[in-house]
Amino acid sequence: MLKAHNVMAFENAFRCETQHLEIAAVFTGTISSDLADKPLCVMSPDPGGIKRAQFFREALETKLGVQVDFALCNKRRSGGGRASGAIVGDVAGTRMIIVDDMIVSGGTILSAARAARRNGAHGCMAVAAHGLFAEGSDTLFDAPELLRVLVCDSVPTARNTNAQLVSTVPVLALAIRELARD
Repeated sequence: MLKAHNVMAFENAFRCETQHLEIAAVFTGTISSDLADKPLCVMSPDPGGIKRAQFFREALETKLGVQVDFALCNKRRSGGGRASGAIVGDVAGTRMIIVDDMIVSGGTILSAARAARRNGAHGCMAVAAHGLFAEGSDTLFDAPELLRVLVCDSVPTARNTNAQLVSTVPVLALAIRELARD
């Protein structure tokens, strides 16, 4: 399975039938059963993930039938370091769902969760398509700012973690069924 970061560029480069798999389809059922009665806010941990987080927010809003707010945590890399903390959007009093494409060290997710908590979020959950969990990612699971970390079972994890693996089988089965129909 190939995960394209830019679907339009992928479709332009490869003239074959494809089925794009959105991570929202994998996670909304798991998340909605836990958080349906709490004010929710979906946050992108960096400007590059805004569209992904917006799609996720829209899918969750449709699934729950309630308003789900949106926020952005500003992250910049400079000189080998990471600076973040400024949040665009009101997160006070909400349960935050931080949506990213992958978790390697966990630094981006943890910075976003800390910023959300400083700005009044009641709790944070991280959701990512791929959980690589490189050395140093253990701090992600010890952080009181994060209630849960959910990742797809799309790649084998290199380390034993406390991340909750969510199956991609139903989404893959649907994609295969749709492609076979044509």
